[in-house]
Amino acid sequence: MTPTSARGSVPDVDRQRHDRYLTGAVASWVSEGIISDEQGRRILARTPEAPATRSGGSPLVAEALGYVGGMVVLVGGLLIGARYWAEIGVTARLVILGALTVGLVVAGAAVPSRLGTAAHRLRAVLWTASLVALAATLVVLSVDVLDLGGQSIVLLASAGSTVLGLLLHRRDNSFLLQVATGVAVIAASGSAAAVVVEPETTPGAAIWAVGAAWALLGWGGVLRPRQGVMAVGGIAMMVGAMFTIDHDAGVAAAILTAGLLVGLSLVTRDPILLAVGVLGAFQALPVAVSRWFPDSVVAPLLLVLLGLGLVALAVLVIRRQPRGGVAHRAVLDRRVAVLAAMAILLAAVPTILVLGAVTT
Repeated sequence: MTPTSARGSVPDVDRQRHDRYLTGAVASWVSEGIISDEQGRRILARTPEAPATRSGGSPLVAEALGYVGGMVVLVGGLLIGARYWAEIGVTARLVILGALTVGLVVAGAAVPSRLGTAAHRLRAVLWTASLVALAATLVVLSVDVLDLGGQSIVLLASAGSTVLGLLLHRRDNSFLLQVATGVAVIAASGSAAAVVVEPETTPGAAIWAVGAAWALLGWGGVLRPRQGVMAVGGIAMMVGAMFTIDHDAGVAAAILTAGLLVGLSLVTRDPILLAVGVLGAFQALPVAVSRWFPDSVVAPLLLVLLGLGLVALAVLVIRRQPRGGVAHRAVLDRRVAVLAAMAILLAAVPTILVLGAVTT
């Protein structure tokens, strides 16, 4: 006999799954400002019975078969490419890669939505793979047909993947596809800055601006999930800042970016964002000390104290995370987030031009 909960005929496993789902949903409503913290606690206190669910393995099996099939196609394609790629012409290469791109897009669109979350995950994987296939197609086109080189190749491939990613994201807003599209946007912005303004500092500024805008849109709930989007945006900001670390201004920008991310993590009570900021600080601070204070003993000691303070801060943030309750986190208004993101992107254009003029 299957054990049942004391509150009804619902199996214990279903009961636990339902409770975890409801707790996460209520926490999301509170963080988005839809309901207050007190209302969230009252909802959880009056949790209704979970409906009995049928245990069926067909969605999981279909999802697994989709992954295995995709892996077989990938391995087969790599083997064929390794053996015959140099022997086939440019047209055949473009046809093969283009057909692979179209096939992945069509396969993702053909995944039946009745599979629920399994369909959502499988479609995201297939469409993310289609962005990679399109990028490969455009690389072949730019090298073998258009005779481009350097950053122009990256610009064409990433711009094309960005357009396709944005179109697919309108149909399926999965986090995986969002990240893949965001990476394409970051690559396109950095390469565009490098093509238009040659100095090596400009791609970092473009990447930083896109990362900051991305993090703001995540904080405002325009892009979801909030925590994941803000973390990826923070990583992009640190990567962009590290691109400019060969210059004194770049070192200062990297330190300020790390501090900004740490401060934002305290406001939002986000341990992942805190980790991103702390790791960024540990990368930037040694560079600053070795460059600005090469013979000083005090500077390394200050780094030790700062590191201990960051560790204590991390412990504090983690301890303030509620175990079963609803976390009350500062949330940015959606309109403010959109306007701030647009302002950063618009301000990045003259900033990149100025950097190009100053460092040329």
